[in-house]
Amino acid sequence: ATTAPAPSPAPWSQRSLRYYSDPGRREERAGGASGDNAGADAGAGVGAKAAEGKGREDGRPAPSASESESEFSSNADTGWSYEKACTVPNLVSLARAVSAPLLGYCIVTEQYALALGGTLLAGFSDWLDGYLAKKMKNQESSLGSYLDPLADKVLVTCLTVASGYKGLIDPTVCGVIIGRDVLLLGGAFVHRAAVLNWRWRSWNEYFRVVDSSSVNGAGGQGKAGKAPAVKPIFISKLNTVFQIALVSSAITHGAVAWPSADLVEGLGYLTAATTITSGLIYVRMYFKGQMLT
Repeated sequence: ATTAPAPSPAPWSQRSLRYYSDPGRREERAGGASGDNAGADAGAGVGAKAAEGKGREDGRPAPSASESESEFSSNADTGWSYEKACTVPNLVSLARAVSAPLLGYCIVTEQYALALGGTLLAGFSDWLDGYLAKKMKNQESSLGSYLDPLADKVLVTCLTVASGYKGLIDPTVCGVIIGRDVLLLGGAFVHRAAVLNWRWRSWNEYFRVVDSSSVNGAGGQGKAGKAPAVKPIFISKLNTVFQIALVSSAITHGAVAWPSADLVEGLGYLTAATTITSGLIYVRMYFKGQMLT
């Protein structure tokens, strides 16, 4: 006997129509969806509680949303905002630093007239930025106390290397000048890292120049203070004058053979002496806690 073929299933559209038109099945489907949503909500709640219970790596409880927002906002301003960074004295210092490689290039290519004029102008700007910071309202800043000597070091290094390369300055004197600046800059970076316990959240925190009420680099407790202002000393300012004078005389000697080579050499030794003296005084002041304020 032959069996009757199984009835073909109804088209998808008819099955869907019967399913949604049946009140019992609609309620069943709605109940299942509600259960799925409830399960998702419960899972989210469990995940939130788990995240809330999870602490920081150092064992402290995780910060709440308000604490995180406060922590972020307290770190948002590290003193490098446009208003605080782009002051007139800081722009003068920045221009001096940017001009240094160009002046060094002029020395190497023997464009001595341009190099001499630029060097004298850069030396004048070293006095100008300090004068403007004191005379203009709201222009003195901790950032400027770092930017000014940094611009001086960039300028002197570029000019000294270029003059030494052309044989205008004794290589020994060049080594003393550059070595002292490398020592001071390296020491400043190491000091800042040590103050932060060799741990900091970001480079913004490392280079902070305003006070913070947030976490520090030593695990997130306490306050992350700003980098202290640099207090220049008289011998250092005098040393900068001698360095600019040495480079200027070396340039004019290369251009017109004046002053004499002996005078340039003597000025070089005098500059080396003031360079070493200022470096030793800075080291002594650092160990006595008088260098940074």
